[in-house]
Amino acid sequence: MLGLSEPDLAIALEIPERVIRLQPDDASVQKKLGSLADLFDRLLELNPDAATAARHMKNIRIRVLANRTLLEAVKDNESEKALRYLKSISGGQSG
Repeated sequence: MLGLSEPDLAIALEIPERVIRLQPDDASVQKKLGSLADLFDRLLELNPDAATAARHMKNIRIRVLANRTLLEAVKDNESEKALRYLKSISGGQSG
């Protein structure tokens, strides 16, 4: 997902790699992966280029998210805040 290897995804989401690999149906894994997918889908609505959306998810720091990336917001369990931000910019508000 997002061009991340399984070990990189585990590090990015602060989920042990063995849990992702051996227990992919674990509730905490599913919650974070679901949040990640929701945010990525929203990014694709704003810009349908998957590579650009992935780069934005991993690299662009957002002021209203305390200068964190969207991926960092998911890791910190603040995906709802990140989703609100994306909804606000899709509606024309500045973020």
